[in-house]
Amino acid sequence: MGNRTQDEFSFRPELEESRPGIESSFGREFSPNRNDVSSLPEEIETSEEFGNFTSGKVTPRNQEEERRRKQAIEEQEENNRRRRRRKNFFLQGGACVVATSLVLASYGVDPLGEDFLNATPSISVEETMEPEKPKPEPTKPQIPEVVFPELPNLIPDFAGNYAWNTMGSEEYLFVTPKGGDPIYLHAGGFYTNQGILSQEYQGATYDSATNTLTLQDVSLDMLNVNLMGNGFQVELKGQNQIGQIIIWGASYGGSVSFTGEGSLVVGSKGAKEPGILLECEASASALMLKGEGTIEVYGSPAVLIRA
Repeated sequence: MGNRTQDEFSFRPELEESRPGIESSFGREFSPNRNDVSSLPEEIETSEEFGNFTSGKVTPRNQEEERRRKQAIEEQEENNRRRRRRKNFFLQGGACVVATSLVLASYGVDPLGEDFLNATPSISVEETMEPEKPKPEPTKPQIPEVVFPELPNLIPDFAGNYAWNTMGSEEYLFVTPKGGDPIYLHAGGFYTNQGILSQEYQGATYDSATNTLTLQDVSLDMLNVNLMGNGFQVELKGQNQIGQIIIWGASYGGSVSFTGEGSLVVGSKGAKEPGILLECEASASALMLKGEGTIEVYGSPAVLIRA
């Protein structure tokens, strides 16, 4: 290109004036003089952020950068909140542990197994609890002591003092087997004079010396007792069942005392007649339970005592 002097590259105002003006996008001319910014349109501003001339309008690029900036701020705030929550979690947990340890230490219990806060030597929680008392074994209900009445006329009416006729005493004791006829285990003179004699029946025996009827595993329709005195006893052995028991006093004595360790079921559920009927007939008679056995009575009513 050849050598040029400095004057050739210097600014020459006369040349600038001779150049035609440049039509800007804002509809007015401005001089391309780089050193004169007064001719710039008012809508053109100098951007400090980018160091060049931009439009005053918000561009899509500025919107994206603003969104990213806000997102970064929100993420930072969320991280700060998380750190605060973690800090509070550990602080609260530690406070709970310390509070629990202080309460236990006040009772002499050291949860750490050491001399916590200069407390007395630690003991276990088990040592502070009272030993469990053994449960008492179930016992049979205690039956209060019963005082039985002192009754007259303990023996049967052998002499016939209360007989209703002159043919002898009327005491008797008979059992009726299932579907059978009465069997007299004891009969007074009134009945023996008519040919009714005492017999034996398996499982039911009468001892006149003690005035005791012993029942052992019998199944009967009826037990009928008349004028056997207030000392009459029924001793139970094994398991026994009787449909109905009737006892007559006849102005003398018609009591019965159950003894023994066996069991007895009298009557049946739904029966319309009394299970045990005690007809005192103006006598001092009673029904007494003296043994260790069990008695179940069914009927309507189960037991009926008529004076």
